[in-house]
Amino acid sequence: MAKIEQFYISDEYVRKHPTMHVEHSAWKISLMRPYLQQVAGLIGSGKCRLLDVGGGAGLILKESAAIIGACGITVEKLALDLSPAMLAEQQRNNPDLVAVMQRDARETQLPDKSVDLTMMVDVLEHIPQPERALVEIARVSRYALFKVPVEDDLLFRLRNWITKGRPRQDMIEDTGHINFYTGRSLRTQVARHCGRIVGFSYSRKYAYFRKHPDPILSARLRRRMLVHAGNCLSAVSPSLASYIMGDYAMLLCECRKLG
Repeated sequence: MAKIEQFYISDEYVRKHPTMHVEHSAWKISLMRPYLQQVAGLIGSGKCRLLDVGGGAGLILKESAAIIGACGITVEKLALDLSPAMLAEQQRNNPDLVAVMQRDARETQLPDKSVDLTMMVDVLEHIPQPERALVEIARVSRYALFKVPVEDDLLFRLRNWITKGRPRQDMIEDTGHINFYTGRSLRTQVARHCGRIVGFSYSRKYAYFRKHPDPILSARLRRRMLVHAGNCLSAVSPSLASYIMGDYAMLLCECRKLG
C-alpha cells in the first residue's frame, strides 16, 4: 500500500487536521451553490443519488443535499472515503446516508452510472494517479463537481526553486497534496479523463481570507500583504491572480457516456 494512502487509512491526516476544515464549510457551500442548482435543473425532477468522495465531516454533503432537495428533488446520500474517522463523522452528521464505503476513489465498486452527482471537494489533489479516479467517476456518475486548489502558481514555483523544493515537500507531508495544478492543467485533465466541462470558475480565495483571516498566519506582515495583493488582483482578473498567486477552482463536468 502506498504511503499516501496509509496517511488517510491510519487517520494520520485527521490527527494533523482535527477540525476536518469544518470552519470553511460555509464558504465552500457558497461556491458550490450555483453549480448544485445547475445540476438540479439538469436532473429536472425525481431522485438524485449524491455521492460525496472524501467529504470530511459531512457538512458539505448535508448542505448540498438540502440545496438540491429545495429544488423539489429527493436526494439519496452516499459517502466514500479511506479514513475511518471521516466516515464516522459523515455518518454522525448525515444519519440518513444510504451507503457508507471505505474504498478508494479509483475503484469505487459502484455500478455504471448509478450516481447522479459525485462531489470531490478538495480531494483530487490527494489522489495518486488522479486520471484513474476521474475515469472511475465518469463511469459511475452523470455529473461531477470538483473544488481543487490551483497551487502550481508562479510564486509557488519561485519559492520551490529558491528552497530546492521544500514548500512542495512540506505540503505533501502535512496536507497530502501530491498533485499540483494550474487552471489550465486541471481543465485539460478533467476534460480528457472525465467528460465535458459545463461550468468553471475561480473562488477568489483572497477575498475570503481577507474577511476570515487565520489568526496565526495573519500575524505575519508578509501574509497580510499577500492577501491584500491577491484580493486586488483577483478583483481585476481571477485567472491572472490564480496564475501568479494561486487560488481554488470550481469545475462542473458532464461525465462522458459509456460505450
